[in-house]
Amino acid sequence: MSVVALATWVALALPAGTFAADEMDWGFRSAFRSYVYAGTGAPPLRANAGATCSPNPDTQRGGCDPKIATADGVFGWTATSSSDVLPSGAGTIDLQGTVTFSRPDHFFLLSLIDPTVTIEGDGDALLNARVVLTIIPPFAGENVDERLDLGEYTLTSPVQVSPTTAPGGTSVVKVATVKRDKSLKVAARATIVTLDEASQGALEIVLTIGADRYCAACSAPRKDAAGLFAAKGCPAPAGCS
Repeated sequence: MSVVALATWVALALPAGTFAADEMDWGFRSAFRSYVYAGTGAPPLRANAGATCSPNPDTQRGGCDPKIATADGVFGWTATSSSDVLPSGAGTIDLQGTVTFSRPDHFFLLSLIDPTVTIEGDGDALLNARVVLTIIPPFAGENVDERLDLGEYTLTSPVQVSPTTAPGGTSVVKVATVKRDKSLKVAARATIVTLDEASQGALEIVLTIGADRYCAACSAPRKDAAGLFAAKGCPAPAGCS
């Protein structure tokens, strides 16, 4: 099996718009998983060292459930680090784990190790991983052990960033969703302000990205009551410092 053939077989289904700080779910097309599972590998598919999978219901064969005819949710990978640049959503996710495909009757053992996803500001995502391909005798071929680009994809959903820390300490923000050049939606564990008065009257929002600050003054809310403040189209205030 050549590297060219490998790139053809290993076509990856990368879920669009998933940018989380703790894990990522991506996998291989069902056709490739079916092909490997039809062989004599014991087990045919295996995940370890940070990669996860559902256990194979066929306990005699063991390893991972191939989930034939399933588009995603087959393998999970643990993120060791991530970076992002708002508002474009560009960034990288470094993942940890090893997924191994074994088909000794077709003379190969294939492992993908510690992938990296690079997300560009224009919405393209590049997937790179260490590829270890071992040719099993008597078949003659060249073994491979190097990092390879496995595919480039276009994200069709907003990029989601889940921060756990912020410059001021642990953040209450659970997820910030960036819709490229259009909007930023933030979900938090707390409102920061108490909202326990009969009405707030007005609230100001400040978004800090590096050295840049973006401000909005919400002085004409659609709803303003105890526990609820809803405003839309808030203009920028006279000053933002």
